[in-house]
Amino acid sequence: MNSWDLIKTGRFAEAVELLTEELQKQAAPYLYNNRGIAYLNMRQLDHAMEDFMAAEKANVTRGDSNRLHIGAVQWIQGLETEAVHTWEDVVRDLDSGIIVYTDAAGGVEGPALLWFAGTRLDQAELCKTATKSLRRTLLSKRAATWPGVIGQLVLGRAVPSDVEAAVSHVPILRERQLCQAEFYIGWSAFQDGRYEDCRQALSRSAQLGAALLEKELYLARHELSRLETERLE
Repeated sequence: MNSWDLIKTGRFAEAVELLTEELQKQAAPYLYNNRGIAYLNMRQLDHAMEDFMAAEKANVTRGDSNRLHIGAVQWIQGLETEAVHTWEDVVRDLDSGIIVYTDAAGGVEGPALLWFAGTRLDQAELCKTATKSLRRTLLSKRAATWPGVIGQLVLGRAVPSDVEAAVSHVPILRERQLCQAEFYIGWSAFQDGRYEDCRQALSRSAQLGAALLEKELYLARHELSRLETERLE
């Protein structure tokens, strides 16, 4: 069984052990990334951060995936200002063309995460920066592919049923895309003051355990816990 199979079956400590051995032979970005995912599921956030940063340092391509994970870990650690700065930098680099490799829609995930942060923190300027970037990205023909519809939701050009209808029926993709869909449907509800709808959507997102590569899975679990605490208070 390889390290990713161990992660998929929830054997995270074993995956870390195997990935550590593999990294001693080859310091490949994907190995750091996978170990970061394992640590994230073990709630060892400092180790996860170290691995996502190592993956970014070792990566010779101009992509945004590792940086988006770094921002997610910072957010979950309670370092919300740092997470915002990380996602702002990603959006800035997307807009300036520094980032070449991003999601299939051409750069929706970074602005969408920044919009989430702006919505959660009630910071209109962050939302404005995010939506400006999304409007530019969604002009491309690539925007018809996933996760372009999430950008349309953020901009108010799509409704939750549109997002759900766009989710792939291919099993390997379906849970990953559903996880993202429910997360942003939740924050769209939050923005409208529909807090119970937000909680329900986040709960659905948080239960999609096959979406191990998606930042939204871990953010949904974190925010669902926070919202439950806030409701009790």
